[in-house]
Amino acid sequence: MPGADFLITLDADSLLVPEYALVLIGEGVATVLSAWQVMPDALGIAAMSGGNLPKVATQLRERYPRADMVILADIDKKTGEPDKRAVEAAAAVGGRLAAPRFA
Repeated sequence: MPGADFLITLDADSLLVPEYALVLIGEGVATVLSAWQVMPDALGIAAMSGGNLPKVATQLRERYPRADMVILADIDKKTGEPDKRAVEAAAAVGGRLAAPRFA
């Protein structure tokens, strides 16, 4: 994919599989790796910046049109809400948004 991204998968040969049931997309490697550890059958992609999230999500939707896509949102430190770029990415691909909740 053009731009900066980082792939996390259990088996590089699995990239030859035409479909993934679950695709996890987040801004950073640590966020994606944390989610991927509890769902190792998923494809995990770190976009490497919030600005890349919509573009990476759109490209992955084109490649995996039937996949369940989950955008892993960081929290905006100013507002305490999910990062707007993650919200935008989830909406653009018909995916779900996952964000941490701090009590």
